[in-house]
Amino acid sequence: MDGHGFVLTDVHLTPDDLDGAWAALGRSPRPFETSVPAVHAAGEVWHGSMKRVASAVGEGASVVSSALVTRPRSRIARRQPAQPARPPHRPTTRGGAVVGSVLLGAASGLRSQLGVATLVARSDPSLPAPLRRPWTRRLLVAAAAGELVVDKLPATPSRLAPPGFVSRLALGALAAGLFAQTRHAPWLPAAAVGASSAAVAAKLGHDVRARLARHAPDPAVAVVEDALALGLAAAGASR
Repeated sequence: MDGHGFVLTDVHLTPDDLDGAWAALGRSPRPFETSVPAVHAAGEVWHGSMKRVASAVGEGASVVSSALVTRPRSRIARRQPAQPARPPHRPTTRGGAVVGSVLLGAASGLRSQLGVATLVARSDPSLPAPLRRPWTRRLLVAAAAGELVVDKLPATPSRLAPPGFVSRLALGALAAGLFAQTRHAPWLPAAAVGASSAAVAAKLGHDVRARLARHAPDPAVAVVEDALALGLAAAGASR
């Protein structure tokens, strides 16, 4: 810097201002280049500036030109397009895969949409491409949230009625199978475990809720069940 605190550049630099890096480069500073190679200064900080807006604009344009020349061409020429991210490999034990499948299946037995929605919401790169799209994620999360509301309506059919029960088994199997895929484990055994866990959870959840509803308002019992289902889904997806 000069005596007034402005940055010295190019011809305003003396040999004493330049260290050994310049000898290695084999050149002197280019226009607007400071005593640090490839670092430029312009505008009001620059020694010799006219301190006017129009001149600062011109100086800035000149700095861009000088910087492009100064920057090693190899860095520009060798710039490669970004490679797609590869799905991370998660070493998973057989026990971990089974536990995750059981938990996600149980969550689906209590609230049919939660297992799949929780997995998709995590945006795991190992999931099939259609399930990684933002609109798919939003749709499944909205469906799971809607189920939490519909579950508390008086006209909602029993979860043990054939249509509801079968859908819980299917979604439990799907959640567990997707989980196995993200953990590089066999999906078919996981799907079987998920469906079985969903069946048990659906029956237990129905019976326990019916008993508790005799002593407490059903919506309050349902909210507790919601929290349990959410906890099971989160625990399973994070195994």
